[in-house]
Amino acid sequence: MGMLQGIANVYAVDAATQLLFEPLSVSFDEETSSKLSQRFNSSGLLVTSSEVQGTSQETGTITFNSTNWNSIAFARGQKPRTVASDGTLILPTSFVYATVPTSSPYEIDDAYITTANDALRGTETIKVTVTAQGGGIQAGETLARAATAATPADGEVGVDTTDNKLVFNAAQAGVNIFYPKYQTATAYQDIGGPTGFSSWGQFVLFGEIIDPSNGSDRYIFRCPQVTTTGKASFTLDDGVPELSVPVAFGAPTGEDTGVHLINKFGATFA
Repeated sequence: MGMLQGIANVYAVDAATQLLFEPLSVSFDEETSSKLSQRFNSSGLLVTSSEVQGTSQETGTITFNSTNWNSIAFARGQKPRTVASDGTLILPTSFVYATVPTSSPYEIDDAYITTANDALRGTETIKVTVTAQGGGIQAGETLARAATAATPADGEVGVDTTDNKLVFNAAQAGVNIFYPKYQTATAYQDIGGPTGFSSWGQFVLFGEIIDPSNGSDRYIFRCPQVTTTGKASFTLDDGVPELSVPVAFGAPTGEDTGVHLINKFGATFA
């Protein structure tokens, strides 16, 4: 006797968007709440009977990894959008990891070191951080800005925006440093930004359940009225993130349940 093994071809679709998942699981749960019925008796008094009235709601989760930009947006309850920037969004777009020369001149040349770039985030945008202990400086320390770029003191960095270079004191020779490079975004896609984004709203979820005991026959599941009920929590690390989105499965008028299962074996299609 075989067992069901795996799901495939799971995707969400609404009037504008079709999103394919690489899911780990889709869960379907029925939550039932019950209460004793109440009625007025012949004397006009409200009484409680032993008859139980129940209400149910089908909920679940869509859990997936191998994420892409669109599935991350789905996990956050939105659709990606393109924004024309007003010039106020300043972002780090590249990162420099370098080593201060071990002999004079103790300088790092970089065409990015300009007056305009140093003012992108207000004053002193260009900041230099030590990434490994050395030269009398602890790892993680940000070097102070020298008042005169050409003559930094021990523990300082000179930011020479005229000759496009960073200047270090001899005491920091051989020290490993880091600094980001910022640019002004003029157009970009975003998730979770200012108002004006599109949400998923109600959508249809399709997928297949694999039955290896019957020659890998598949059963189609169709959820015609799905809505997300919250945003996925996730952890950013060096692994593949796993996202779990809570959803509710609504039942259309005339249907018994919000989760419809169809056996493809023996089915005929027009």
